[in-house]
Order: sequence, then structure tokens, then C-alpha cells
Amino acid sequence: MSNEINLLYSKKQGGSVAIKARILMLRYIALGLLFIIGVISVIVFILILASPLPELKKQESALLTSLSTSHSKIVKQVLITSRLQDISKIVAARPDVDDQIVDLRKKIPLGVEIKSLRVDTKQMMVTISAASLLGVESFTQELTKMGNSDKTVRGVSIDSVEFTPGELYEVAYTITYL
Repeated sequence: MSNEINLLYSKKQGGSVAIKARILMLRYIALGLLFIIGVISVIVFILILASPLPELKKQESALLTSLSTSHSKIVKQVLITSRLQDISKIVAARPDVDDQIVDLRKKIPLGVEIKSLRVDTKQMMVTISAASLLGVESFTQELTKMGNSDKTVRGVSIDSVEFTPGELYEVAYTITYL
């Protein structure tokens, strides 16, 4: 059995000088690599110190702050846009009664005024007031002519007639459209 435990070389081998030279060369290579790694780490450290990283962090925090404050504005804008689109759909689906209202206003004689006007999809409810029955009669005749000649009016009905002595006559009409 061998008394030597050295695994690199033994006394029996004659190349101990060659092995020592290799070990010395490996030590120089290791020291060179250690020096290169040290130089690279110092350069990286200097680059980190010289980099605008603190400025970038400040800019990032400012940007995040502005985004968080503008988030509520963006939500409000999206909400308003969606509501405007919904309103557009409702207005498009609503029947066009502007012409009927203009025709009705043209047919009001002098001394008669509209107290209330309510428009539904198929009906218009009008309440007028007048100082005399002549104004009420002329307006009723105009509505009757409108019902007879107009192809959009299906019928006209008087809902109520009120009179307070010394004051005005109030008459409520319902105009039904086709």
C-alpha cells in the first residue's frame, strides 16, 4: 500500500517540474481572472453611480401621480361619452313631434294661450286658457279642421272645461296621432 495521499503527483513520477509549471500557470490565470472580475465590478459600480437612475425614479413617480389623477378624468369622459351615445339612440327612436307643435302654435287665435302641453308617443295633451268662449271656439274649430284634413291626426277630444267667474276659461284637449 502507498503511504502517499497526494493526488497531484507522486515521487515516483519524474514530471514534477512540469506539473508545478502547470499549477503556477493556472494560479496566474486565476489571479488574472480575479483581477478582471474586480475591474468589471468596479466599472459597473461607477456606471450605476453615474447613471440617471434617481432622476428616472422621480420621473416615474411623477408619471404615476399624474396617471392616478387623470384616471378619474378618463372615467368621467368615458361615462359622458357612453351617456351621449345612449341619448342619441333615445332621440333617434323618439317620434318627431316638432312639426305638430309648430302647426298647433300657428292655429292658436289671439286671446288664447297655452297653459300646458304634454307630448307622448301617440298623443298630445293641450290645455288652453282664454278670456272668452269665442277664443275657445275658434281654437276648437282649428283643431277640428286639423283632424279632418291632416293625415297624421286620428282624433281630437275635449277632456275638461273649467270656468271661474270673472276669470278665464280653461279647456283641456287630447290630440291622438296615427
